[in-house]
Formats: sequence, C-alpha cells, structure tokens
Amino acid sequence: MVTIERDMFRFRRRVPGHVPDQGRCHSLIELSADGRFVLLHLASVSWFSVALSRKATLRLLHLLDEPEPDRIPARRGAGECWVVVRPSDRAVLPAVRRRDGPAVELSLSSRDREIRIVFVDTELHDLRRDLTAAYLQLEPS
Repeated sequence: MVTIERDMFRFRRRVPGHVPDQGRCHSLIELSADGRFVLLHLASVSWFSVALSRKATLRLLHLLDEPEPDRIPARRGAGECWVVVRPSDRAVLPAVRRRDGPAVELSLSSRDREIRIVFVDTELHDLRRDLTAAYLQLEPS
C-alpha cells in the first residue's frame, strides 16, 4: 500500500467576487490540517470563516446551479451556522459587472454581522473549480 503525504498548507485558492455596495473582494478556499474540512474564508475575513464537511461541500457545489435559494450547514468556531446560497440579483452589482450568465450569492450572518458575496461568470467558474479541487482532496468520511 502506498501512503501519500500531503501538505495541507499547499492547497489555498483565492477566488474573486463582489460585495454589494462595497466592491471587489477575494475569498480563500483551503483544507483543514486533518483534511476533513474545506475552510471557506468569505472576503478573506476571519470573522466570516467557516469549515465545511465533505457532505456540505458537495451540497454547496450542487447548489451553485440551483434556481432556488437554500442553505448548507457549516462550523464556525465552536458552533454551527448556515451558509446561504441563492441566485443573485444583478442589480446589486456595478453596471460593468452586470453581464449575461449566472450569478450566485453566498451569504453568512452572525448576531451583528452579515456578509454577502456575489460570484458572476468567470468568478463563478473559478469558485466551482476550486471547491471541486478541494472536495477531491478531502479525506473520505
């Protein structure tokens, strides 16, 4: 049997997106040190960082193509939270960003803070690609 060692710190992807009424941002996708979770840092802000299980990551990948809003469970600190996935209204984007094609919004809220990030066209493609790459490297459950 061949054992493959992997350096968890080598998997890090930066995905561009747009925070409505604020501007462009980048979110980070990483793997946890034990390889059991995808770490999603929305807008690269630690307050909006969540850990997604293998099942939740797969669900997120499916929801990126769904026309109806839904949510997936995530871990944040010692507790649980929900990441909401919904088709986005392009009106929240600057005029130069309102292209044809799909637009998806990811949002996360806590007691007193909320973030919404919209991924359009190539950004959405990059999000799918990088989440898929992370999912494929997760340890089997």
